[in-house]
Order: sequence, then C-alpha cells, then structure tokens
Amino acid sequence: MLKFPAVHPCEAISSETLLNSLINLSQNICNYQSKLFSTQRKNARQTIRQIGLLLLFFEETRDLRLALTDSVVLCFSELHHAFQKVQFLLEDCTREGAKLWILIKCQVVSTQFRALIRAIATALDVLPLGLIDVGVEVKELVELAGKQARYAKVEVDPEDERALQQVFSVLDHFEKGIEPDSSFMKRVLDHLEIRNWNDCNKEIKFLEEQVDFQYSDCDGREAPFLSSLLGLMNYCRGVIFETWNHRSNKSDARHSIEALTCINAEDFRCPISLELMTDPVTVSTGQTYDRSSIQRWLKAGNMTCPKTGERMTSPELVPNTTLRKLINQFCTDVGVCASSSGGQSRDIARTISPG
Repeated sequence: MLKFPAVHPCEAISSETLLNSLINLSQNICNYQSKLFSTQRKNARQTIRQIGLLLLFFEETRDLRLALTDSVVLCFSELHHAFQKVQFLLEDCTREGAKLWILIKCQVVSTQFRALIRAIATALDVLPLGLIDVGVEVKELVELAGKQARYAKVEVDPEDERALQQVFSVLDHFEKGIEPDSSFMKRVLDHLEIRNWNDCNKEIKFLEEQVDFQYSDCDGREAPFLSSLLGLMNYCRGVIFETWNHRSNKSDARHSIEALTCINAEDFRCPISLELMTDPVTVSTGQTYDRSSIQRWLKAGNMTCPKTGERMTSPELVPNTTLRKLINQFCTDVGVCASSSGGQSRDIARTISPG
C-alpha cells in the first residue's frame, strides 16, 4: 500500500510506443471516475479530470501520426512516469477493505496527490506545444490542463479530517478502558461508506493482512497501531453491525441470513486450542480466546498475548457476549453442538504463533 514503483520509459523506446502507452495509462486513470472514493474525493476527481483533458491531446497526436521531437518525447516520458504513480495511488484509494487505512493516511495521500499534480504541471510547462501540429481546440485543452495543475489546491478534505479526529478519539477511549458511544463511530463508518457487516469484515481482513506483513517485515513500527485499528473494526463488526439477535422483524431476519453467508467458521476457533469457543473472553490486548485455554496459559505464568506476542497489562478476562451469541447462532444454523464440537485433538502446529 502507498508504494509507487513507477519507472521511466527507456531512452530507446519509439515515440509511437510511448504515446500508445500514455493513452492506455490515461484511459485506465479515467476509468476510475466510476469508482467509489470514500476519502480523497476532491483530489482524485480533479486529477482524473486533468488527465482526461490530456487524453484527448494524446489521441489526436496519435491519430495524426505526427513526428515528435526529442524535447516532446522527453516531456511525454515525464508525464508517463507521473501517470504510473497516479494509477497506483488511485488503485490504493479504491482498494477493497482499505477505506479506514486510507483515512488514517489522508495526509500522506494528499501530499502524494499534490506532488503528482505538480509533476504534471511542470512537464506541461516545458512541453513545446507549438511544435506539435494539433488543432487549436486541443491545444487549448492542454493549456487548460496545465493551468489547472499549476493552480490546483490539493489538501486534506475537511470531512476526512473530522472523521480522522473521531477515529483517534474512539481509540483514546479504548486506551482508557472506556467504551465509546457507538453512534459516534457510526458517523465515521457512514463517512467511509462502510454500510454493513460484510463491508466491515473486508476492512478487518485487510488490516489482518497488513498486521501480518508488518510483523514479517524488519520494520514493523506500524504493527501496534494497525492492531489497534483491527480491534476497533472488530468492535464495530460485533457491536454496530451485530444482526443476529433473534427479532420478530422479517427485515432483520433477512439481514441475519445475509450475515451468516459471509461467516467463516475459523473465526470462531480459539487461537490456542483451535477448537470452537464455548466461552469466549477478551484479554487486554483485544484478542479473544476460549476461557479455559487462556486460563491455562495464564496459570502457566505467561503474561504475553499468545496471538500477537504483546505483553498483557492485566490478567482480567472480559466475557465476549456478542461473539458468544454469534457462535451459538452459527451452531444452531449448521446443526452443531458448541459444547461438544472439539472432541478430537488437532495438530498443534496449526496454532498461531506470536507475531
């Protein structure tokens, strides 16, 4: 995420190949107009609009089969390099499950948009447009794109900034052991267009991947913060998007069926025993285990979290009643008795190791 491995076109490339590649890049970028941007809406929209103007210029230059001078090819090469990075950036901003993470990184993302728009403006400033025999209207579009890029106001959207502060406020509540007002976090989820249990689950899966990557990387400085965000989204999934309570309302029943189709039974297994949890409890690191398993772990004198390797600040075990309801509902629907589901022992090598 947020890495932009763009390369400059080699010097020996033909101008025709370079131009065709520029057109393909521009078309790919313009296709992001139909994508959902939960954050960075204004910055993404104006970047796509400017590149859309240049696409018309590139297409006419190709259709007229114009001979390009070295100075024109050099400018096109710089634009090609910037467009690659723009495409990577837009891909990250619309990546499934990454809405919360892009919000957290909103300042970095805005800075990257600003740098790329400035790079496009610089390339257009030195482009010898007079040496390219395209129509007057097309030249005016290029000049317009250059002017927009030069004076573009690229900054963090105030709504994104407000949502970001709300996230940090909720995390601060959790840090102090205070359960936040769920409606407060719901406003953030609405801003990010995380509308249902399934959307929230995608965010969790993405964050889990990032945590695993951080722990496997030699520089895992962001891993603890990612773990905090993961705990936050687990809270949202269990508290805000909990839809499995027995209700007489038919609409709620439909939501329950939809949610159960998304469930992964592996999420209900204790990370220590790998058996279905019958009495799930949450420890101070935010991880959940079956009570009997974590009690044996603590009784052996261990004060580190078995799953993350973090030191537990307290031996207190908090009952996870929401998860217990989900497990009971799941067992009812699939015809399994939770209390006797773990009769056979499992290969301990499958147990998740710290980090």
